[in-house]
Amino acid sequence: MLASARTRCCSTRSARTSSRRSTAPTSRSSCSPRAWPATTKPWEGLALLAEIACGGLTRSRLRQLAARVLTVDAMLAVDAMLAGASFREAFNALTAAEFTPASAYTTVMRVYRGGGFTKDAIYLRGLVDLLAHVREDGNLGHLWLGKFALQDLPLVRDLAERGILAPARPTPRYVTEPFMAERLTAAADADLASLVMTLES
Repeated sequence: MLASARTRCCSTRSARTSSRRSTAPTSRSSCSPRAWPATTKPWEGLALLAEIACGGLTRSRLRQLAARVLTVDAMLAVDAMLAGASFREAFNALTAAEFTPASAYTTVMRVYRGGGFTKDAIYLRGLVDLLAHVREDGNLGHLWLGKFALQDLPLVRDLAERGILAPARPTPRYVTEPFMAERLTAAADADLASLVMTLES
């Protein structure tokens, strides 16, 4: 069953990768395909929604994403207790939180590489924002028209409805298959703690 879920997840991620090439832009007008922080957040959130929809998001995976956020926080000296944390200090903080040395090292190395890779901090923000969107609106279709900030969705929807933007292609399976949509709805209706409890370890 888990292998089947992973297969579905891989096919969904393949559609997501293809969409990067075909939906930014997929319009009759000129749109910038560049990724800015505000546009990257919902895009990475979509990746995690895909994992939820296909049953591939596990507690360990979610915990790993949270560890990356904490490591970025430590590196940027946001937390006074870890102000300006060195690589070793960030590593020790994760092992103290019961991450294995190998997992802690990989996480810290990923964040600290090249002087600092802060993109990892937006994955969970993107997921939380999109779960709220699913709860309030439920329609994910227009999010595949290109990379844009979530607050610009009303404008993008208006352009699509007027025929200025062409339909997105391809559309991921989890947008159209009922049982995947039900998983997303259930995740959106749950608080984060309840969501974690529904995931496999």
